[in-house]
Amino acid sequence: MKKRPDAERIAKQLTAYYGLPLAGHSKQDEDGHDYVELYPEDVHRNDGFCVRLSLGWRSLKGEFVPGSFAAPVIEEMGKAPDEDKAVFSGLVKRMRAERGIVKMQVNGNDVDPAQPETWPSDWKRLALILEKTPLAVNTEDEEDTEKELLHWGGRFLAGILALTPLEDAATEDATNPEDLPEGAKSRIEVNRYERNRFARAACIDIH
Repeated sequence: MKKRPDAERIAKQLTAYYGLPLAGHSKQDEDGHDYVELYPEDVHRNDGFCVRLSLGWRSLKGEFVPGSFAAPVIEEMGKAPDEDKAVFSGLVKRMRAERGIVKMQVNGNDVDPAQPETWPSDWKRLALILEKTPLAVNTEDEEDTEKELLHWGGRFLAGILALTPLEDAATEDATNPEDLPEGAKSRIEVNRYERNRFARAACIDIH
């Protein structure tokens, strides 16, 4: 009997590759078709988004699914720096070079995901879809299915994460290395390394 894809294992592998904490769940729709959901682990689902990867017969569909209260995130994605938009468009071009289809709508209007210079600056709604067929998924070879989910799902997710406002986190430094007055708070950045690591991994995917 064919098993569902192991979304948790896929999320762990993508976490290790991109350096950003991801979680995953495997599910089935009402027709019995398998799908996988991947999402940032440290953001509440209602405030963030997930990437849904649906498996058809030798086909894969990826969708950006925003949470109920994700409007602020989408708005910030529209304001992403040019270098982050370049990473996104580079990943789109790479997927297209491998005969994947990527569609994008901003505020209900079709835009070219590979040409960020043509995008509107004020984002209220965002729709992103990836389609790839034929593809060695949903067959009896579970290893092939997971391999393709990692490859295509990872790149699609990476493109979305490139636009997402991943701010450098800050935490209190209890050691008070700057010898500040008692009660003052010294803050240090803790995830700049992970953000840079993600950018490097995405560039490897592009090239």
